[in-house]
Amino acid sequence: LGYHRETALGYAHWVCSIVDQDNYAENDRYRFAIDAMAALPVAHNCIVWHCADLAERSSTIALCFLGNLSNRLGLWRTASEAYRRAADIATTPEAKDRILCDLGHCLMKQQRYEEAVQCYESMVGVPSYRALVGRAQAYFHAAQYEQSYAEYEQCLHHLAETDEQKAYVLIAMSAMVYAFHGQDAAKTVLFQCIAQPQPPIEALFSACALGLLHKDAMLTELAIKELRKYEDDPMHNHHVVYFVSEFYWQTKQPRKCYTYLLSQIHRHPYRPKLWQQLAIALLTRYRTKENNLRLACSVAQGAVILDLNDRKRTTRAKDASRWLAVASEAIRPLDAKMGRVLAQKALHADPTNRVAWGAFVQMGDK
Repeated sequence: LGYHRETALGYAHWVCSIVDQDNYAENDRYRFAIDAMAALPVAHNCIVWHCADLAERSSTIALCFLGNLSNRLGLWRTASEAYRRAADIATTPEAKDRILCDLGHCLMKQQRYEEAVQCYESMVGVPSYRALVGRAQAYFHAAQYEQSYAEYEQCLHHLAETDEQKAYVLIAMSAMVYAFHGQDAAKTVLFQCIAQPQPPIEALFSACALGLLHKDAMLTELAIKELRKYEDDPMHNHHVVYFVSEFYWQTKQPRKCYTYLLSQIHRHPYRPKLWQQLAIALLTRYRTKENNLRLACSVAQGAVILDLNDRKRTTRAKDASRWLAVASEAIRPLDAKMGRVLAQKALHADPTNRVAWGAFVQMGDK
């Protein structure tokens, strides 16, 4: 089939409308149409042709589609250029501000923080919650900490409409407070967040991480008590398991740490991230026995296979390469030939992965 101007625009619109839904992967029809049929790169090609065909006559909508699809594919420079062109021809201040908000996000992804600050500052309309959070992040990355904190405070007191929005702003503020005022001040802000009627799990993660980092047993136990309610949650289970096992290890309970990891795998044997955590634990904490290293190698390879067989998510080459490199590192002291084979597989999976190259270089030293 050949290129058609309106068809290209319509297909890009349809793909953008589907992927904009957070839970589209739960629908078998959409998951097949988007993931199995490579809809994102196809739609990107279509809208690139459309914008090239019309050149300077490209509409704001078409350029926004190009920016959104490039954003999804990690093509930050293409997205930035598309958003910049769209902002220049936007007909209303509200539309221009929305586009500048997206442009600022892309600039931060490219670590062009000063340009991102200028982009957010050029917005002229009434600021939205999303715009203020973006501006605060840009100020923070540009090392303008006072302005960043002021933006977060304004967002917290004037624009955050729900308890969830307030909680996320408090989490961001706690990270900034921790960097300049230390543990106690950050803990105070986090407690304000946790005191919300339904605090997000990220607040509990932050509190637990702070407690583990500073060996604050009371804070860690309080956070873990709440986190264990999410042990069966498919999205957060592996994070919860990591924090709980780390707590057991820090409190000198290695046996309990190991049995806890095994118990979670027995409960959820189909979750590859749990197998990955077990592989790392065997490699870094329980590597004294020869059998543990062989088991770590097998577990890491099994995690890759489970990940590949999970039809509800897409396995990235970077992840597969990393865990093959972990398997190579585990088996290297026992079987140099197998270690070399696994390192080569890791490189073939993702030739740009530094971990894979590290494993391969280590095998070359043998």
